[in-house]
Amino acid sequence: MDRNGMSDPYVKLCILPERKQKYETKIIRNTLNPIYNETFLFSIPFNELQSKTLLLTVYDYDRLSKDDRMGQLSIQLGSIDFGTTTEICQRLCKPENDDDVS
Repeated sequence: MDRNGMSDPYVKLCILPERKQKYETKIIRNTLNPIYNETFLFSIPFNELQSKTLLLTVYDYDRLSKDDRMGQLSIQLGSIDFGTTTEICQRLCKPENDDDVS
């Protein structure tokens, strides 16, 4: 969080366990409640979805120092019904380790 009490959040997304397909949202400045209206396409064969996890890691952008990890969320893709629109509301978890997902 910045000195003004706000953050400049962005999200890094990757598919586990490989971490080969990675994306990053735009930075949304001076907010604690960012709204991302972005689309990312991952190339995953349907028969492999059961074994894949989408990892979202939220960072606070810092221009002069290393970006702060704010939290993360893991979504098991095998639990998602891809035939319908799915909305997921969950709290972020504390990051599990200091490894960067980039």
